Amino acid sequence: MLGRRGRFWQEDYRDRYIRDEEHFLGVRAYIEENPVKAGLCTRAAEWPFSSARLRNGIAAVPRSAGVPPA
Repeated sequence: MLGRRGRFWQEDYRDRYIRDEEHFLGVRAYIEENPVKAGLCTRAAEWPFSSARLRNGIAAVPRSAGVPPA
């Protein structure tokens, strides 16, 4: 389907429990920075589907994000 050969999934999937608040904040920051690292926005709070928007007082997803109004 993708025109590729070989393994599709990563060999060893890892998950872990959040140990404490510091760990949680680090994991959250890592996740929220993914759209920035991918070049989809310049700040995490700009990504329309990011929880970073909520902490910055921007709760609404703009219509330009392709999300129909509720």
